[in-house]
Amino acid sequence: MLKLEKEINNILPKVIEWRRQIHQFPELGFKEFKTAALVTNVLDNLGLKIVRYPDSTGVIVVLEGEKPGPTIGFRADMDALEVTEQVDVPFKSKHKGIMHACGHDFHVAILIGAAKILSSHKENLEGKIIFVFQPAEEAPPGGAQELVKKGLFKDFEIDRMMALHVARDLEVGHIQITPGYSSANTDGAVIEIHGESCHGATPNKGVDAVMIGAQLVVALQSIVSRNVDPLDAAVISVGILEGGELDNSIADKATLKITIRSLTQKTRELLKKKVYQVTQGICQTFGAEATIDYQEGYPAVYNDDKVIKQIKDTAAEVLGKERIHEVPQSNMGGDDYAYFLQEVPGAIFLLGGAFPDKKNYPHHSPFFQINENCIIHGLRMVTSLLQNNGNEESGI
Repeated sequence: MLKLEKEINNILPKVIEWRRQIHQFPELGFKEFKTAALVTNVLDNLGLKIVRYPDSTGVIVVLEGEKPGPTIGFRADMDALEVTEQVDVPFKSKHKGIMHACGHDFHVAILIGAAKILSSHKENLEGKIIFVFQPAEEAPPGGAQELVKKGLFKDFEIDRMMALHVARDLEVGHIQITPGYSSANTDGAVIEIHGESCHGATPNKGVDAVMIGAQLVVALQSIVSRNVDPLDAAVISVGILEGGELDNSIADKATLKITIRSLTQKTRELLKKKVYQVTQGICQTFGAEATIDYQEGYPAVYNDDKVIKQIKDTAAEVLGKERIHEVPQSNMGGDDYAYFLQEVPGAIFLLGGAFPDKKNYPHHSPFFQINENCIIHGLRMVTSLLQNNGNEESGI
């Protein structure tokens, strides 16, 4: 493995500068024009092939090594969120109501730095490296699906994928990996109940959509506890129940908005079936009708065992074994990176970015921050993983 510590230290100030520039000018999904321009401007004229698909802000950068080997991809998501930043830093967002509140600015800057460093070592690299700067991770149906449909895996014949995500609650210099599932299927539904209005003093003359909605809230959230294997994981949460116009009138309409999370495809299909059955059954019982707009979101991310082993082996060498945290799945969040892993084996790991001396606010918070001291460790991990393209010890 190439020893790139000197080059990493030399480029570190520029990577921090790029990260702050991206943070200061955040862009929403499918609108990452300035971010994409920064990627192309920095990596142009380095002997890299830069590919842009029509009607896409995604940037695909190809580095061809001079030795035979597989093709590996590494994803960095570029988009920000509709959040108004409340952190007073010199590089605070200049785009009103938009903020990098999930750390994607770090992902992009680290991958730019890794590409720039590795572009100087083609003679020592095996196979091809595909740097994927992906739009719209936060905006379903997502930029990953868009790139798959445009031909990313057919055009570049990628053998496996990797990605990282900064973590606000993990110590700097540490990584976290999760074998198997590390995120969930992220589905949802909007249920509209159609009843019949009447005066609140004579509820027997109408069909109370709000009362039916309240019955449905309890029933929907009982689906998991009575239908899903306790050793499996699933969540149904009713986030919104709204209906009615007057306090003395029976509502003729109520709307529920729910989120539905699962891991396996079998459980995903079961939950969908039960949502329809429970909704229709309760509405029929009370004489109402219902329409259901069921929305299938991102699939679950499943981390491949061999790629996880490569990440662990590399981290042990680069960071030290004591800084590797292998944990089971700890939440039911989602990531459209899953679409890439439906095409080829791959994995994602978390890069520690916590501040040791102040509160670390959650992702998507207007107070969200990540410790910039994590950047050097991100560069070490990414450059080491990508130059270690044909690692036989990892079984790849």
